[in-house]
Amino acid sequence: MSNVCEKVANQLREKIVKGRWKPGDRLPPRQELVVELGTCAATLQAAVDQLVSQGFLRVGARKSGTRVAIHLPHLTRYRLVFPYGPNDWGQFWHALEAAALKRSTPQQEYLCFYGLAGHRDIAEYREIVREVETRRVAGLIFASSADELRGTPLLDHPGIPRVAIADKGYLPGIAKVEVDLRSFMDQAVDTLAARGCKRIALLSASTAGGMPDLFRRAMAERGLKSRPVWEQFASRRNPMASRHVMELLMQSGQPARPDGLIVSDDNLLTTASEGLVAAGVRVPKDLHVVALTNFPLLVPSAIPVTRIGFDIPAMLDLLVLRLEQVRRGEKPPEVTLAPAVVKAG
Repeated sequence: MSNVCEKVANQLREKIVKGRWKPGDRLPPRQELVVELGTCAATLQAAVDQLVSQGFLRVGARKSGTRVAIHLPHLTRYRLVFPYGPNDWGQFWHALEAAALKRSTPQQEYLCFYGLAGHRDIAEYREIVREVETRRVAGLIFASSADELRGTPLLDHPGIPRVAIADKGYLPGIAKVEVDLRSFMDQAVDTLAARGCKRIALLSASTAGGMPDLFRRAMAERGLKSRPVWEQFASRRNPMASRHVMELLMQSGQPARPDGLIVSDDNLLTTASEGLVAAGVRVPKDLHVVALTNFPLLVPSAIPVTRIGFDIPAMLDLLVLRLEQVRRGEKPPEVTLAPAVVKAG
């Protein structure tokens, strides 16, 4: 497409984005636009065709003419940006993707882009950049800190509302939503303490998020003690390790075994529960279990567990609210904590 045609398309698009033409409005007569934009009929038609293909305009029957689309892309299309593909995800991102795709409608469309970390030569990257540059995005939702996208239009192109699921130290100037892991740990320990547990163990996938520190702080504040050997780790890339850890942790014949367990990563829950069954643990008679959960994605468990975690559809609502605030010119909080909620299961 020629630079002249692109310029005319940009001028027409700007009138729509700035609200001069509202959804459903009929465009002025072509000759009037030709004069206003200082172009020719052929170039104007090519620019109109481009905006029709991009969703800004629609062509009706001959007498109805060309009108502004009802569901404009800069008001309805939300894009979720994931740094990696689904094969490398934990349950949190799977739950986020599922929540977005389930609620996608013409009035509020969600589309996910995958594997953009460090990649500039893949079709998905080129596609989303083109959408951003032509204002076909109501907002970008980054599923991570998005550091790998610094210096790209995804973070730098003006006029696009952005929000991220990240900690305070990332992406200055972009509103962030962060899961409140401290609220999860406090509720987990309180739940077990209310059931009379005094010897509480922790199974986590890593030290990410400071889970061991949060666990020790919550225990100390409640006058409870744990043992270093009861703080165990297992990689979510090798979930069978959590089964073996549970079998060792709960093997019979020990002078003292945990009577409470917190599984702080739902990627480990299924195999950890299988390990408890293999060890002959009777739940809840011998052991009460609390598991982090990304609702409504309930990871299978071979034992009864209390699920405490994060309402992912509610978090998505909060992310969209922040985008809408940015679009209206408001200044949302730099960081909003999404609290943990409790559900028996």
